[in-house]
Amino acid sequence: MTNYKDFLPQNSTRTRENIEWAIFYSFNAPDEKSPRTLVVGDSINFQYKDDLREKLADKVNITSWASSKCVTDVTFLKDLDYILEYNRYDLITFNNGIHYLTVPTSFEEWEKAYRRTLEFIQAKLPGIPLALVLCTALADDEKDAIVQKLNSITIEIAKDFDLPVIDLYSPMAALDRKEFWNDIYHFKKPAIEIQAQILADWISGKLSDVIAANASALKQAGSATGPSGAVR
Repeated sequence: MTNYKDFLPQNSTRTRENIEWAIFYSFNAPDEKSPRTLVVGDSINFQYKDDLREKLADKVNITSWASSKCVTDVTFLKDLDYILEYNRYDLITFNNGIHYLTVPTSFEEWEKAYRRTLEFIQAKLPGIPLALVLCTALADDEKDAIVQKLNSITIEIAKDFDLPVIDLYSPMAALDRKEFWNDIYHFKKPAIEIQAQILADWISGKLSDVIAANASALKQAGSATGPSGAVR
């Protein structure tokens, strides 16, 4: 049995943010037969989850976990452990990095924790395809330079683990910061839709065989008791 405690970052210097948060959605939660992708990330993930669900509505179910926690946080894996057990997954997309900027550690500490996280995921769910998602561009040159550094480390980690990379940085970096950003980190609807389409296309391609083999047509079920009202 895989124990997350065996993969915790050693001698973590990460301290808590002023406000910590985590948001978990499991769409079509009772459906354990249809294809399902777990998307792990931060507020960028949270922003595109609904569009991603809509674009994959008749193909793949989505479980989304968005959190402010950095991989260097000693409680990150405890939370992730629960998420990994919640559903049966055919694919996992993983992003972490932007919240590195809020309470920075050394790049070396972040990289070690990131690698240990991937080792934990692969030990917990062996054989489940895993893809790394690059952090999106920021509307601040100094902070964006840090994101570029984190992304370059992520690409090297992906090579070492022989994992695919989904690039959300380059398409966003090409956009006009005044037109497509709400603030330094977050995006307006048109940019969010671009992100969701990139992920939807990648997921559809990766799971094409699983989607084709799914005997029943997938239909998204709603809920009358969502956190802000009915979810369609």
